[in-house]
Amino acid sequence: ITHPFPLITHPFPLITHPFPLITHPFPLKTHPIPLITHPFPLITNPFPLKTHPIPLITHPFPLTTHPIPLITHPIPLITHPFPLITHPFPLKTHPFPLKTHPFPLKTH
Repeated sequence: ITHPFPLITHPFPLITHPFPLITHPFPLKTHPIPLITHPFPLITNPFPLKTHPIPLITHPFPLTTHPIPLITHPIPLITHPFPLITHPFPLKTHPFPLKTHPFPLKTH
């Protein structure tokens, strides 16, 4: 049995690209040393990560900012034009500590 309608071909023939496909002149090189995989497989932790039993509590009232903004002084702070000079020799302490009298002072 043949189909009642003949096969219809497309009215326009298939157009091929005018220039053939150009292949790269040098073939793809593979690395001379094969990739080494680790001898032991990755071990996953046997115990799963635990979450804290008590959930984090947030403060019931949100943080508020002060209603009056901070006022800065209208005149900037002036620093001294010359830096502070420190003494070239450090302060020496006495080699023996101050002794106090063994008996307290008596009042009349």
